[in-house]
Amino acid sequence: VEAAHPPEAEPPYVEAFQLLRRFQGDGAFELASWMNGIVVTLMPQGRHAASEALLRESLNIRCRAWGSDCPIRERTLYLLAETLHTVERDPEARPLLEESIAIAERRNEGDGAHAARALLAQCCGTPASERP
Repeated sequence: VEAAHPPEAEPPYVEAFQLLRRFQGDGAFELASWMNGIVVTLMPQGRHAASEALLRESLNIRCRAWGSDCPIRERTLYLLAETLHTVERDPEARPLLEESIAIAERRNEGDGAHAARALLAQCCGTPASERP
């Protein structure tokens, strides 16, 4: 994973996780956590296409225990927004950050909401809900 590969070498990560998802089921949120871990390794290498593909696949996994308020989903949304911001696709990042903030607030996790708000302000300006 850490070795740099040309873009054509990146899709197998997505394919491997798609196979695991098929075997583990659609509610195996641990897969989403593993995908996020791979992305944390890929992003500093500038492998944004692979990161985005894994994160989008990760968002298709539902968490049986937490449902849509899953902390892994919150982290995935943040990572995907961060990836999109890095490649200057800020308009796509905004709704992801807003959803990440909403999940963090429902779960009373200020740190997650704080990080997402900071990135939202950096890439998209101050959200309307926080303007005076």
